[in-house]
Amino acid sequence: MFGALLLAWRILAPGSRLDRFAHLMATLGLYFVQMLLRLGQVVSLVMAAIAGCWWLIRHNKPLLAGMVLGVMVLKPQTALLVPLTLLVAGYRRVFVGWALVAVPLTIASLLAIGVQGIRNFEYASYIVYYLPKLTLVSVNWVFPGVPAVAIGVIALGLTLSTAWRARRRGPELPIAVGLVGSTLVTPYLNVYDLTGLILSAWLALRVGLQPWQKVLLVICYVPLVFANADSWPVPTIAVRCAWLVALFALSARPRQMWLPRLDDLGPRARRVVVLPAYRAEKTLRDVVAGIPRGEADRILLVDDASLDRTAEVALELGIDVIKHPRNLGYGGNQKTCYANALLMGAEVVVMLHPDGQYDPGLVPALCRAVEEGKGDVVLGSRWLGIDPAAAGMPSWKRMGNRFLTWTENRVLGLNLSEYHTGYRAYSRRFLETIPYAENSNDFVFDTQLLIQAASFGFRVAEIQAVGRYFEDASSIGFKTSVIYGLKTLVALATYLASEVALPSRWLRPRATLRLPAISSEQAAA
Repeated sequence: MFGALLLAWRILAPGSRLDRFAHLMATLGLYFVQMLLRLGQVVSLVMAAIAGCWWLIRHNKPLLAGMVLGVMVLKPQTALLVPLTLLVAGYRRVFVGWALVAVPLTIASLLAIGVQGIRNFEYASYIVYYLPKLTLVSVNWVFPGVPAVAIGVIALGLTLSTAWRARRRGPELPIAVGLVGSTLVTPYLNVYDLTGLILSAWLALRVGLQPWQKVLLVICYVPLVFANADSWPVPTIAVRCAWLVALFALSARPRQMWLPRLDDLGPRARRVVVLPAYRAEKTLRDVVAGIPRGEADRILLVDDASLDRTAEVALELGIDVIKHPRNLGYGGNQKTCYANALLMGAEVVVMLHPDGQYDPGLVPALCRAVEEGKGDVVLGSRWLGIDPAAAGMPSWKRMGNRFLTWTENRVLGLNLSEYHTGYRAYSRRFLETIPYAENSNDFVFDTQLLIQAASFGFRVAEIQAVGRYFEDASSIGFKTSVIYGLKTLVALATYLASEVALPSRWLRPRATLRLPAISSEQAAA
């Protein structure tokens, strides 16, 4: 058990070597931790499983991470909500891995002890509350009845809300809040089961805490020192509630973008063309050749983990290249594009699909429209030029495009001819203001950008463009288009909700957008 506790510390404790040693000493200084080790409680194994789950998620092994998490069935009350918080945060494969282990083990356990064993367990759980000099720290032991139910419901709501708000931000917050939330909703909790709070603190420290949250950590440590005393269950519940609120506040912080960046940013570039690429090997040469010479200071291609030679062809063409170590999606690709374009010093960023669907010759016109102040966002609209039907756009796409554009014009009041073009130019001021790091990683990213433009009062302009439809041009299918349309409607509903004081992170403007970034090698690691 001591070895399992050391393993959890070795994996999760943050900071320098001295900081980590201080965390270990503070942990061993808690009496309930010593009690855990003296009694041989399996809580240590659960804590090691939690730490292993986090490590495996970080190393892109979600299914195995969930299977390791299945060890929690040995002592489920210590991490009861962790699988659920990970599911809410978007780690579906982790949840599946957990279920593959936990469900069979649970069924096997119930079959092994039988009906009489279950009755014995219920009876033992009942009489334990009447044992003399017993101190439990569960909410229903301290505040039985309606207060316990109320606290449990509120704690569950805050826990799941925090996990939802922390989605796409890494597994630290979902696991941390799952651990503390479990201590408030479980019906039976002994004092050594509070060991999960230590792991919760380590995970939160890895995310980065505000000064007041660090002070709260120190203050919360004191009641935990005396958690075994008869008169201290109430302070320990207060500590857990305070820490749960602190994690909820932490989840509301804007997400920083830790994205791959170019190792050599080079001299300042005024005009940057970005190519969010995925399997564009066949069309890339023609697209780059079609960009008028001298009209773009830099061309940046971000390859979203393509299995073909997209990145290699781009290097042969002499343009800047970043390759994601794993697929982040269309929106995630653009986040890397814009972060690096701003780091290059771009005043105008043109987003051009490298599949040849749009005419690269329009790059100068898009740039000039932004530079002349016609708009901070300039769209290349397919509905201002040749009839998209004549250009080859499928009828079902035309119908969907018209319906969504009509709806968006009514909601946003922009009166645009098209919202769903992939040919766009943005000003530096626009990209530095909007919190695009909070946007979706999939195709609805583009829609969210235009909603942000309307919400924050930026001018949107359009120029004529022509879409091309041919075999090698990438195009989303019918099913993906339907999902995209539904997500567009959800994004519009979120905008309407924000207009009546229901805030959303991606509709909260910022004066500046900080862009911490890491190298491609670090991202791959």
